[in-house]
Amino acid sequence: MQIEIRTEELDRIVNRYQKKLGDLTPVMRDSANIMLSSVHRNFGEGGRPDKWPDLAESTKRRKIKYKGTAYPMLVFSVNVPSSRGGRGYRTKKLRQSIHPRWGKDWAKVATNVDYAVYHQEGYGVPKRSFMVWQTQDIRNIQDLFGRYFR
Repeated sequence: MQIEIRTEELDRIVNRYQKKLGDLTPVMRDSANIMLSSVHRNFGEGGRPDKWPDLAESTKRRKIKYKGTAYPMLVFSVNVPSSRGGRGYRTKKLRQSIHPRWGKDWAKVATNVDYAVYHQEGYGVPKRSFMVWQTQDIRNIQDLFGRYFR
């Protein structure tokens, strides 16, 4: 499964520099790590800029009935306060499955967890998009390119 989120602004930046310089592997690696950091922050804050919806009461009851708590099997749970004040998660399976990838003219973060698309797009479950780039993320990548090519 692959979820691809593209921004025209980042595509323009990459195309401009790639045409001039060819192999952009080092800056692509750093860009992918900025994207990964952003995704991890999205999990840590329980959604950005909008918070993720809470679990349905029926889901909480089912989880308590079978496991003794509302959140033992969740990839992330959006109603458990974390020690850092954000909304927490328990198993971390989805979050930990996300890894940066890069090449000479591309960068991405990806997951091989098959249910990721359901949370990202809201297919059959409340939408909890975790691969969302904030304006500051775009600026950070733009700044990275600027520093790299000085």
